[in-house]
Amino acid sequence: MIAAEMQNALNEQINEEYCLWYFYRSAAACCHETNLTGFSKWLRRHSEKKLGQASRLSDFVVDRRGHFEAKPISLANGHWTSPLAVLDSAMQRERHLSESVAKLSRLRWNSRSNTTSRCRTTRPRTSARSATWHADCCGY
Repeated sequence: MIAAEMQNALNEQINEEYCLWYFYRSAAACCHETNLTGFSKWLRRHSEKKLGQASRLSDFVVDRRGHFEAKPISLANGHWTSPLAVLDSAMQRERHLSESVAKLSRLRWNSRSNTTSRCRTTRPRTSARSATWHADCCGY
């Protein structure tokens, strides 16, 4: 069973992944409409990665008899004026996601939760290690 605090943090992370999936899908559609098909395909691939990560995290929660709580996906996607604006927005969102992963990693370390033991067992010191923890947990 997953501790309530960890379960809530995992559900927040799942929501962050879904929000980023939706963002990338929206950006891909915007780029496709302006005939930036290569950029659109690249963004679409990123959206598929985010959807896979959200799915793996939700499976992780359910497999440990936790409760997956579906939350509303943020619709804060914009209409961008240029590909650079899309990349700037994506970078801001990825930074936010990295901070969220680091927070989840710290929570796991501080709680010493056995249910998340499949995830990294050493305390990450940098955001790169937090990303590694996230990668181990999500299986990529």
